[in-house]
Amino acid sequence: MQYTDRVYGTVHVDDPVVLELIQSKTVQRLRDIDQAGYIEPYFLGSFLSRFEHSVGVYALLKKFGASTEEQIAGLIHDVSHSAFSHCIDYVLDEGSEKTHNHQDRIFATFVKIPRFQPYLKSMVSILTTCFMIKTSH
Repeated sequence: MQYTDRVYGTVHVDDPVVLELIQSKTVQRLRDIDQAGYIEPYFLGSFLSRFEHSVGVYALLKKFGASTEEQIAGLIHDVSHSAFSHCIDYVLDEGSEKTHNHQDRIFATFVKIPRFQPYLKSMVSILTTCFMIKTSH
């Protein structure tokens, strides 16, 4: 598969797991979710979908030789976002502007796909390491 990213150009995707993830309903639904919430009416032409962002993250990781697990983690890191991105946290009864936990609560629903569990376990390890590095500085 070839994907043309507006920042990183043409990206060749040939890994079968990555292809299946990109074509899944879970990742495809990100096409309709604005990366920044809802600013397009105020900044015309600024729309960037969470799908474009996620595939861009995948492309960047691939370009720099990241492992397959890291590439997959980059690709799926936004799958738990709902419509209006983090803006939805301000209107739900559960998940307030103090806790912003709507995304955390639905994450398991979107990523609990048994055949992807080995990759997800690797992703958790990678993200934990990244978090520990980030917070130690």
